[in-house]
Amino acid sequence: MSNETLKYSELLNRLIMDRTSTEDLGRIEDLLMVPTAHRVIGFVYKSGFLANQKRLLSLGQLSTIGPDAVMVDGNSTPETAIVEESKHSETLIGHEVWTEGGTRIGKISDYLFDSESGAIGQYLFVASGLASLTDGTYTLDTSGIVTIGKKRLIVSESVAEQSALHSDGLRQKLSTAVGQAKDAFDHARESVKDKAQNLGEQAKGLLEQAKDRAQVLSEQAKDKAQNFTEQTKEKAQALSVQALEGAHDALENVQQKLDSKPAQETPTLLEAPVETSTEP
Repeated sequence: MSNETLKYSELLNRLIMDRTSTEDLGRIEDLLMVPTAHRVIGFVYKSGFLANQKRLLSLGQLSTIGPDAVMVDGNSTPETAIVEESKHSETLIGHEVWTEGGTRIGKISDYLFDSESGAIGQYLFVASGLASLTDGTYTLDTSGIVTIGKKRLIVSESVAEQSALHSDGLRQKLSTAVGQAKDAFDHARESVKDKAQNLGEQAKGLLEQAKDRAQVLSEQAKDKAQNFTEQTKEKAQALSVQALEGAHDALENVQQKLDSKPAQETPTLLEAPVETSTEP
């Protein structure tokens, strides 16, 4: 089995399978540990009808610890030393954590250990009181434990002050959620601001384009009106010239007709006939 760090709480109720027969042997109920040595020595698992039988497995019997099952050799039997040690095995889960100065800082809730040697590297504890719901889980190095009792253990002040956050509590999660929400809001606000600015620039560009287009159309209309006026003026002048020419031609025709007609002789007074009187 490869060396890895295991977590107590993650192994509870995990399936134990015989890798030879593939049969289920049971499920892990608890871990056997020696608190004074800070070492895990084996497992207690439930088996049989209605899981009413408890059996032991030494750490050395484990072949593979997978995410869904612990693989073991079902033909092997626990070592005698493990059976004897299990009689004196205790757990620190639930023990109160106190400092040498008399401050209760929390309660042991979990621990991390080496899969091959069983050595416990760190205990995990939650803060006391209502803070246990909000402050998360903290680490406690075994080197900082001064005294272990039946219900409590005492740690040095320096170790207590250096305890690091292992997993977020409600407060951290809420703070993280608020931070993420703020970041999302700021991002959305900047995005809206950028979009509004882009739309403003686009609207300004469209307005400039419309203004330029209107100016072009105005110039075109002005040119067309000027061309139309000039064309109308030219047509009017042409019609006036044509009218004058037509009138001139008409006058010339009349004059020619008058010139070509023979003049009528007008009788003189001597040549006028004398009327004779018929009176008696």
